[in-house]
Amino acid sequence: MFAMDDTASNRTSGFVAGWFGGCVATIVSHPADTIKVRMQMEGAKQRYQNSLQCLLNICKTESIRGLFKGMAYPLCSQLFINATVFGCENVIFIELQPQGLSGARAKAVSGAVAGAVQCLIVCPAELIKIRMQNQGVGQSYGIRAIGPWSASKQLYREQGVAGFYRGWWLTMAREVPQYALYFSACQYSKEKLADTFGPPKTQLQRTLHSALSGGFAGVVTWLWYPVDVVKTRFQNDTSGKYKGIMDCYSKLVSEEDTECC
Repeated sequence: MFAMDDTASNRTSGFVAGWFGGCVATIVSHPADTIKVRMQMEGAKQRYQNSLQCLLNICKTESIRGLFKGMAYPLCSQLFINATVFGCENVIFIELQPQGLSGARAKAVSGAVAGAVQCLIVCPAELIKIRMQNQGVGQSYGIRAIGPWSASKQLYREQGVAGFYRGWWLTMAREVPQYALYFSACQYSKEKLADTFGPPKTQLQRTLHSALSGGFAGVVTWLWYPVDVVKTRFQNDTSGKYKGIMDCYSKLVSEEDTECC
């Protein structure tokens, strides 16, 4: 058996950790994501006054299962999405070291590239997810509902492969800067924690540093939330209301003001 060198081992661990972490994160966060998508689709209807009312309404009319609508595609695609993000970012970051680029700047570059690459998977997966999350609103779970596979076949018959990439540029506009910011902010906060409290010496300290840095970076990435609102509206549009991205944005602002974002 051939022994793997440190670089190869780091790359493999990046893919495995990315896949496992992505699956856990999807299961835990999907109910909150469903509420987010429903709130983003509200518009002038104002069915929900706030997120709590949205949660209670879904549980009452669609049962707890309603919170998990559309989870199949994100969960299945995590094998590819997070493995691609963390694996690709890790590979690029390592390759940048001999070029003299390191630290947060290198993480920004590697994160941006990883974010762009995974859009090939994220765009179609999220399009189906969003449409699944918005079907049967206010109805008992299962009424006139179609599964993700049936929705995919129908979309392919009507629009071909291009139909799965509706909102591609909005996905890129969200993912590329978000991942550049996420990885660079995470690296920066790790460096600052090490400067302030010293390098972590135990596994517990390393875990705490990673958790604090990841939490900080995750909060920072929500600066791109307005792009996500436009993306959700645009990808869920099956009636042809929006002629393009700018038309979608213009109608959102004119009809609902900037508070919609």
